[in-house]
Amino acid sequence: MKQLLILLSLMLCFGKASAVTTSEFISAFEGEAEQKKVADVFIAGVGLGIRIVNSHSLRTNGLNFFCTPLTLALNTTNYYDVIKKEYDKYPNLHKDLGVETTLLYGMMSTFPCKN
Repeated sequence: MKQLLILLSLMLCFGKASAVTTSEFISAFEGEAEQKKVADVFIAGVGLGIRIVNSHSLRTNGLNFFCTPLTLALNTTNYYDVIKKEYDKYPNLHKDLGVETTLLYGMMSTFPCKN
């Protein structure tokens, strides 16, 4: 039941069930407390998915998309900072791009691998 409420909140907050744009995510994260809670849950899931894909790529291809320091425990504030930094570098590119893509590009530029 709680998961259904979270899903409905996400749909209402962002107004559609399709991809959340970077500008929509930033507005929600910087918005009122309830919007920020929903944005926190949403980006935690996106971040986890990106980390899983990164690990899978290492296991299957021997390459990571990004390499975070072993001492860094990523959280939603880290993800927001990475997204905001990437958005500020290329606002016209990222404003209508899905936030998951902006986070991936941001992780790659913030935590490049030394391969």
